[in-house]
Amino acid sequence: MPRLKDALMKAAVQRSNHFYGVLFLLWALLLVISLFTLSTPLNIEEKNLINNIIQKTYFDYSADLLPSLLYPNGGTIEAGGPIFTNITKTINLHIDSRIIADKPVKVEGTYRITCRLISENSWEHDYYLRDEQRFELEGTDNTLIDGQFSIPIEDILSFFDDVEQELGTYSDGYIIKITPELNGIITYGDEEIPIDSSSELTFRLSSNILELVGDKEFISETPIYNSRIVENSFNIMGKTVPIKAIRIISTIPLLLLTIYLSLGVAYKIKLQRNSQSELDKIIKKYGKRLVYLKKNIETTRHIILELESFEDMIRISEDKDLPLLFYFSGEGKPILYVIESTTIYSYMPETVAVNQKNEVVIGKDLFYVQ
Repeated sequence: MPRLKDALMKAAVQRSNHFYGVLFLLWALLLVISLFTLSTPLNIEEKNLINNIIQKTYFDYSADLLPSLLYPNGGTIEAGGPIFTNITKTINLHIDSRIIADKPVKVEGTYRITCRLISENSWEHDYYLRDEQRFELEGTDNTLIDGQFSIPIEDILSFFDDVEQELGTYSDGYIIKITPELNGIITYGDEEIPIDSSSELTFRLSSNILELVGDKEFISETPIYNSRIVENSFNIMGKTVPIKAIRIISTIPLLLLTIYLSLGVAYKIKLQRNSQSELDKIIKKYGKRLVYLKKNIETTRHIILELESFEDMIRISEDKDLPLLFYFSGEGKPILYVIESTTIYSYMPETVAVNQKNEVVIGKDLFYVQ
């Protein structure tokens, strides 16, 4: 009968461990989901592209040449490489600057074309290829500048020579910058966007050779979005579920399961403590203080005082600074001694666990109930 009871108890423990293992896995899964939903905002900003505005400026140029050995007839050539200023009269410049949008926009502002002459690390001088002009446009393709301009190379070289003679300084190189100075606003609904004025065509002049530096095409893009606050959601097996619902669905069971597991773990700890005998607890806590005896003590001609508790035995041992002796042959009951002269204090600890003293009834696969 005792063997059957032990077998049933062992089976109940195994079933309980498996059940708790499944519960802990479920708890961990719910914890991960809850942490994810708690760290995810309930609402997000949704942006929809309602218009896209492109500001584009393109430069193209050609050179009017004097008759020479390289170009006996002179004429106009499309410049794709260095320009030799000794045989060049003028540079013909075409500037195309426009604003393109997916939906109509309103464009207002002014522009002028500036030619800036720069002596490297020395001085600079501006003059205008075209004075300030005003524009007011509306639509999806708005042309701000579309014109031909002439750069008189002979006049520019003469200007450089005159400045050098006047200042008494000479430069190894010069920079010529052509800049469309655009000022204005692009309007779309309530949105106002400043017109980009960063494009410029740059040449470097050195040793009678004029070379292009940098790009001929400049593009900037400004997307305009319409934003609104929407409820954040998560796609689960093709179905959209709000984060708020997932947070509630995961957090409430997590709290309930946490309480249940806490109570269960507390009960199992208590059950484990009750499964230890008094002797087990004494050896676990005071094992290093015990003096283990091979033979039992000869008690004749001694006064034997049997104590009611191990606490009394410890108190006497500490108060009188006497060793705590322990004897257990494996048969019979273990016994603890404290010897003082002709007086022997003894105590026999229980070797049976608390939960083994009473009949154990096995519950519904989870716990032992005393």
